Amino acid sequence: MKTSEALKLQGSWWIPGNQNDQFHGALEISQRGRATLEMFANADNQLLTSGAQIQTIYGLTQNGKVVTLINCLITRSNLSSPGMLNASLVADVVLFGINTDLGFSIPCSEVIFNVEKFAEWTGITGAKVTNNWQRGQHTIKYTLPKVSRYKVTKNLTVSIVFNALLPMAGNVRETKVSQDSAIKLMLDPPLLLEEVFLLLYRLNSFFCFAYDEPTALTSVSIFSPKFTALSRGNPQQLQLDVFYPSTPDPDTVPVMSAFTGMLPFNAIEKRFGKVIAAWLINYKSVEPSLEAYFAATMAKHSSLETRFLALVQGLESLHRRSSKATTMSMDEFKSLMKNLIAACPENRKEWLKNRLNYANELSLRQRLKDLLKPYAPFFQPQPKELINSIVVTRNYLTHFDKSLESSAQSNGNLWRICQKLEALFELQILHRLNFTENEIQAIISNNFRLKQKLQA
Repeated sequence: MKTSEALKLQGSWWIPGNQNDQFHGALEISQRGRATLEMFANADNQLLTSGAQIQTIYGLTQNGKVVTLINCLITRSNLSSPGMLNASLVADVVLFGINTDLGFSIPCSEVIFNVEKFAEWTGITGAKVTNNWQRGQHTIKYTLPKVSRYKVTKNLTVSIVFNALLPMAGNVRETKVSQDSAIKLMLDPPLLLEEVFLLLYRLNSFFCFAYDEPTALTSVSIFSPKFTALSRGNPQQLQLDVFYPSTPDPDTVPVMSAFTGMLPFNAIEKRFGKVIAAWLINYKSVEPSLEAYFAATMAKHSSLETRFLALVQGLESLHRRSSKATTMSMDEFKSLMKNLIAACPENRKEWLKNRLNYANELSLRQRLKDLLKPYAPFFQPQPKELINSIVVTRNYLTHFDKSLESSAQSNGNLWRICQKLEALFELQILHRLNFTENEIQAIISNNFRLKQKLQA
């Protein structure tokens, strides 16, 4: 995750059950969510040895914040002065608001989180400005937007919530209204914290796809039925702020543009919940394919060849998980196998069985034909030529067959093929999110970046 600023908090720290054996130190949380604790303790503390793993550490900072560090590793431990031990640790997760030893098993009934540029992506504002230049009358009216709720599944509701910083009343010569928005998840029944992290990763991946650029979480807060406090006589779940180094972790901030985003919010606003539901369903069914897509498009690659292979592997996996098609019927294939094995020398039968395990699978060439068929008019050159270049290049980069070297694509040609493979992947994803052919055509028309990939 990426925060607006790094945190550094001095405080007292202890291992659960050892509150009388406290040590002092400074907790630092980087702008990327990475947490380290530099601490001083008595030299006879046997728990703070280098390489030791500590599931939970409690803390109380000098400004009164209650902290829990989860899944800690001592990275350094040495004597700094007679009788004093200086040690460093890293923690996977920092939880503000409670001391608990539940770790990743904290049940979460609500989650509020944000990603970079989410407010700009939705474009929702409560401000209305009117100007009457002839009369010199100018009016700024602000109304906090209503919460937008979307039922995703019977167990998950997603809402877009808003808050605003407003000026105080009085004699003002300058005023400012700052509005922000966030995503709220209602989970019934609650999910464990480790399950929430997985859900957030998949939802953040959706925003990467919608933006057509990598984006990062900027804040995460959880609410648990395990931790409540009285508010006006009624028990209310405590807001617990969470920091951890989530992925993706891009170096740059996404740029919002009407001509580059894959899915503008105004195009899916009315069915946002259904799109999210389809995304989560697909992430479960074709996860390796989507991971390959994001590895190729959002991650840093040492070579163009690595990116190409990730895209081809992802598309091949996507087709395999989406289609039950085979080269021949199963009955015909079983009969053929039986005859071949029967005719095979006894000492080679096991070898032949292993070679025939995937013999009825479609070839990469046939899978690409099937994937490209609905979108053939969008691609230049024609799919037949494109498919041949992809297959030959994949075979060369996989086996490094000398006979294929002169036909394999490289440099600029390989970059152009990668662009087309990305576009094909994106069209397939849009189809799986239940966009119609006409809607996909409209997305292509309005998306300069996608259009460029198709025409590369």
